[in-house]
Amino acid sequence: MYSETTTARGIFGALWGIVELGAVIAAEGDLSAVLLAPFVATRRAELDRLLADVQQIGDFEPETMAIFEAPGWERGDVQETIAYLMLYSEVGGASLNVDDPAVVARMVSVGADRQLTALLNALVSAAAAQRGGRDRRVGLITEAMRSAGQVLGRTDERLLEEVFRGWAGDHLASALSSTSPVPEATKACLRDYAQAIEEAVTSTVGGAYTAAALYPTTWGAVCELPDGRWETTWDLTLATPLREAAGADDIDVHQDETIGFRAVLKPDAKRGQARLRVVTDEPAMSAVYFPATFTAFGILNDQVAQIETIQGLPRGWYAPFRTRQS
Repeated sequence: MYSETTTARGIFGALWGIVELGAVIAAEGDLSAVLLAPFVATRRAELDRLLADVQQIGDFEPETMAIFEAPGWERGDVQETIAYLMLYSEVGGASLNVDDPAVVARMVSVGADRQLTALLNALVSAAAAQRGGRDRRVGLITEAMRSAGQVLGRTDERLLEEVFRGWAGDHLASALSSTSPVPEATKACLRDYAQAIEEAVTSTVGGAYTAAALYPTTWGAVCELPDGRWETTWDLTLATPLREAAGADDIDVHQDETIGFRAVLKPDAKRGQARLRVVTDEPAMSAVYFPATFTAFGILNDQVAQIETIQGLPRGWYAPFRTRQS
């Protein structure tokens, strides 16, 4: 059953995270220098535009919109800032060294990806709960996301495309899966919004990410490893048998130590088949890992052996191949 307050809190939760992370970015990673109230004051114009868009997207009452400002913008001390940074990035642990600028930078990067993706999901959910006005709401959603990016100091148009891809591969893919409890009517509405947002995003970035339809892809098999890391296994079929293409040994496909990502291709006993094993430091479905995963697909296809299917589905259903002509 639809609840205006619950729907709005989903949006505001992501926005609170974006404001917190934006303040850390503005303080250049010095957690002792993070001051929320002055930061909010400097970003008031962007926040006001964003909130005006949010109110129209969800047709929220003024009393509901007041929830956003209710917590206030005062902070007790640096420990409170650290706690919120861990909450919004979901990066933590007893051994976490927040005095290391590289650690803080990683938390901010992961947190920004998470909260922007969560914001888009909450905005689409709010819009889908309303009747009519899809095109108008899609325009408001893209403007709201652009304002959210500005709060984080991001003004590049590619941000919208990156967030859309992360959302489509995570929240949307989960909602559209055959095992999802989401009603078919809601799935159709989400698919409709996704297609319209995709078209809006590609129109602002020169049409670099266009597709005739949004395909409900399947993510790889995910499990948590004993050491706390995460593993995702992708089943692939290749046009060229792997043994002929690159030998029988495991192949390092792509690695990014800054986000804790490594993709290794493992040959299969059957000709033309292989498994891509992706190991990540953080939960496998974190938005920060979607671009790295798609990069690994591209490297594998272009430099090792051409991919025919991923998880039993056509290669062209997945990024980066949806952007290619053939």
